[in-house]
Amino acid sequence: MADGSSSFFSPKATLYEELSDNPVELIEPAVKEAESEVMEFGKSTGLDVVRVCPTLVLGSMLQTAANSSSMFLVRQLKATLMEGKNRR
Repeated sequence: MADGSSSFFSPKATLYEELSDNPVELIEPAVKEAESEVMEFGKSTGLDVVRVCPTLVLGSMLQTAANSSSMFLVRQLKATLMEGKNRR
């Protein structure tokens, strides 16, 4: 955990940078580990911790075709632009 005993923080662990292709099988356990640490920190300090599950995540696309999140953003931008033109 925070003392470095977790396998995620072992000296033999591979460093993955943001721009590298991170193995998907490492992401979920890392997120769960981080969430567990934050919840434990909240309990030990008396701080309230709020978990947020985003309904829409925007970012760079790994696939060549637009996904539903990207298409949602495009539709929202087009609607906003059209709305602005209609107001004039």
